[in-house]
Amino acid sequence: MDATFGSGAVIAEMLLQSHTSTINLLPGLPKRWATGSVRGLKARGSFEIDMEWKESKLTAAKIISGSGSFCRLKINVSVKILQNGKKNHLLKKEEDIIEFNTQRGAVYQLLAD
Repeated sequence: MDATFGSGAVIAEMLLQSHTSTINLLPGLPKRWATGSVRGLKARGSFEIDMEWKESKLTAAKIISGSGSFCRLKINVSVKILQNGKKNHLLKKEEDIIEFNTQRGAVYQLLAD
């Protein structure tokens, strides 16, 4: 039983990690999974994340903020962030780190540039 549940956790960790203050999207994506999608992954900070990728690069993501906390993402592409169809103010800290404020219950769309 432990192996059955453990393998699902390993797969989730390959797609999303949030054990630091940063949510890392697609940190351990296998080469065989160059194109795909996932829905409903949970990240620390009370975020729910759906993602799509192609050629091992993030193409789109949806982030639902459960608590309205600050969101810090590590991603492998440049993105724009929309909230309710409008561009959201985005703070960029490092080359592959983006940060933005969220509102509780709000949905944020990330679209690759």
